[in-house]
Amino acid sequence: MNRLDDLRCFLLVLGYARSGRSILGNLLDAHANAIVCNNGRSVARVLEDGVQRGPLFKSLVLSALAQART
Repeated sequence: MNRLDDLRCFLLVLGYARSGRSILGNLLDAHANAIVCNNGRSVARVLEDGVQRGPLFKSLVLSALAQART
């Protein structure tokens, strides 16, 4: 069973420069069960391509892990 199958909540935070979006993301990212990704392209994939839940969340997780490594 995929761990993302149990996902119950998805939060999309949109903002502009210096709006507090980054500090909110950092606070949420500190939680062990939260995944925070700053990848706007993933949202565009949903709107443009109709990407399904599984591939979208996999993309978000991989992007968040890559951001954490840098």
